[in-house]
This record gives sequence, C-alpha cells and structure tokens, in this order.
Amino acid sequence: MKMTKQTLMQHLDELRKRVLYILLFLLGAFIIAYIFKTQILEFLFLPLSKVNTDLTLIYTNIPDLFMFFITTSLKLAFIATIPFLIIQAWAFVKPALKKNEKNSIFPILFLAPFLFLCGIVFCYFLIMPIVIEFFTTYNSQVSTPEITISLFQNINEYFSFFLMILLGFGAAFELPIVLWLLVKLGIVTKAKLKKFRRYFIVLAVFIAAILTPPDVLSQLLMSIPLIALYEITLLFIKDK
Repeated sequence: MKMTKQTLMQHLDELRKRVLYILLFLLGAFIIAYIFKTQILEFLFLPLSKVNTDLTLIYTNIPDLFMFFITTSLKLAFIATIPFLIIQAWAFVKPALKKNEKNSIFPILFLAPFLFLCGIVFCYFLIMPIVIEFFTTYNSQVSTPEITISLFQNINEYFSFFLMILLGFGAAFELPIVLWLLVKLGIVTKAKLKKFRRYFIVLAVFIAAILTPPDVLSQLLMSIPLIALYEITLLFIKDK
C-alpha cells in the first residue's frame, strides 16, 4: 500500500514538472512574440497589403492596439507551444506504454505537427491571396463614380478572419492521421474508405463550412484539398 502511494506521488511530481515546463515554454514564446510584434504584424498583413497597397489599418478604442498585440502574442504563443506540449505529454506517458504502442504512437508525434504546419503554409501562400484578391476585387467592382467604397480594415477583425482560416487549414491537414488511426484501430477498413469516398465529398464541404468563415469561396478552397488528402491517404494506407 505504501509502495502504491509513493508511486502515485512520483507520477504527480512528474506531471507537475511537465506542466511547469509547458508553462515556462508558453511564457517564453509569448515574450518573444511580443518583442517581435511589429515584424509579426507585417507578416500577418502581408497578403492583404500585397493586394491593397493603400491599406489603412484602424482601431476604434484607445487601448485596442495594445490589447491586440497582447492577445495576438498570446494566441501565437499557444500555437507555438502545441508541439512542445505533445513532446512533454509523450515523455510523461512513454514509460507506461508497451513497445508496440510506442511504435504506433511515435510517428504521429512528428507527423501531426508537420501536417499542421503544411496546412498553415498552404493556406498562407496559396489560399489567403486568392481569398483576399476575390473580396477586394469585388469591393472595387461595386464602386461607381457617385459612390466610392474604400477598405479601412479593422486590425482585430482581420486577424480573427485570418487566424480562423489559417488554423482551419492546419486542422484540416490532419485528415491523413485521422484516417490512419481509424484503420489502425480497426474501426474501418481501407475498402470501406474507398466506398465512402463519394459521401466524403459532401462531408468535406460540411467540414469546410465549420472550419472556415461563412463564405462559399473559403469553403470551396478548403474542401478541394480535403478531398485530395483523402485520396492521397488511400494510396498509402494499409489495412490492419
């Protein structure tokens, strides 16, 4: 009985240590993000500034800009901490896993952050320019000699729009891992996934509607990569 209590205390100490590491990493990431806030701001608004060279960013309340940098730095710090959190979680549960369980889980630790990053890069360099070009071009088309419509972008609203699409694509690119796990756990088979592909087209549109802003263009631009990822995964996946 004493041995069990001591082992439990050791686990709690180990968990506390891992949580402390994560909080320190989060704090460090937040400080770095805030120090380089101007460079990050330029990076975030680059897709919009390329399309609209006369871009004017606005905020409507005195403390808005300060709070924007604080919240933005915190959000980016959370995102940057996710891979480190996964590493710490792995280090905590690893001793309790069997060898075959370690061999199954270990590749996911590297593949999940990589696919998430691929989704973000794909969105930033390919999707965001198309979305911004479409909407800004549409705005200019409805202007007339009598009515001039100009964009004065609220800094908070743009970042919320930008981050929602960016994280949506990052999450969507985790689809291969989800499919692999479903087959690995025996929930579905590769043959069933092949039969389900026609229904997945509808499901992809539904997922895109959840993960992107409520506009048809963003949803279409996400559903197409989702369908492509589904087909590519089927080429490499093996039945259990």
